[in-house]
Amino acid sequence: KSVFSGSAEDYKQWKLNAKNAVNFLIQKNYATADSLVIFGFSRGASIAFAVGNADQRVAAIVSYYGDMDVTETDSAETVDLAVKNLPPVLLIQGKEDRIVPIKRTHFMVGELKKRNKEVKTLFLDKMKHAFILDNSDEHCKEATAQSVKVVKDFLAGHSLVQNP
Repeated sequence: KSVFSGSAEDYKQWKLNAKNAVNFLIQKNYATADSLVIFGFSRGASIAFAVGNADQRVAAIVSYYGDMDVTETDSAETVDLAVKNLPPVLLIQGKEDRIVPIKRTHFMVGELKKRNKEVKTLFLDKMKHAFILDNSDEHCKEATAQSVKVVKDFLAGHSLVQNP
């Protein structure tokens, strides 16, 4: 189902690790239920969606070139369960991503909007998967700077960051 590598057992462990991280941050008062944001990059975004949907202490999710674990062939009930409790979501996607094609992001946006979920998007021209890691390319640097501004504005709009 997923475009990502890793076994089902790996994925289950990664989700558990993310859930444990949420618990740790809140128990140690490093975050509160109204301020915790999960950032996910690529496969990490699908984990962020799963944890954010399962844990109401997550206030928002920021996905860079990520995917949810639902597809166009899943039943409406399956999609409902995968997004039922999602907090506000920001999806950042390169238009030339071949690992997570932009049509997947458009699918996610459509499914979230159908269910009245708050979703914001940033689609970046000429950007491929993991563009944020490419510091040698001037276009990637510009796209990264643009995405950081959009993230700050998104978080500020939900009172999740001060002085964006």
